Amino acid sequence: MNVKIFSLHWQNINDRIVWGQRKVFNKFNIPITQHCIDGLDHADWMQWVTDTTTNSPIILFVDVDCIITDPNKVSDWVRKSLDGALVGNIQSTNHLGAEVAKKTFAAPSFMVLNKNVYEGLLFLHSFSSLHHCISHFVTIFSKVIKRQSSIKFMI
Repeated sequence: MNVKIFSLHWQNINDRIVWGQRKVFNKFNIPITQHCIDGLDHADWMQWVTDTTTNSPIILFVDVDCIITDPNKVSDWVRKSLDGALVGNIQSTNHLGAEVAKKTFAAPSFMVLNKNVYEGLLFLHSFSSLHHCISHFVTIFSKVIKRQSSIKFMI
């Protein structure tokens, strides 16, 4: 399975968290690329990763404090992505009020993105706003533009 895994953190993250994530991924023999790019917006980073990752159609974005506990489950989610689904853990943006919080989305803290299906959506940095995080827009666009695709939430 050809998947590339990426995480982003800033310099304010304790090194033990970064080391711990790497140690868990290494235990399962799963390569991960950890980027420390202080101050880089999450959407800009996702755009950059997507634009520069040319040797894999599947990208898994994980938060630096996200670890894998079952590699088989990860394989299952990657397979769903290969079928065209947007896969991610379910999230809502609670700090922006009740109306926004009602709208759930596939969060970038664990998001499997099939570049071949979602290439038309990957102008992400243009759509950050005060009312939605970037993956909220990816979820909305996948519902509207890619009607043939499904969204799989991990709960």
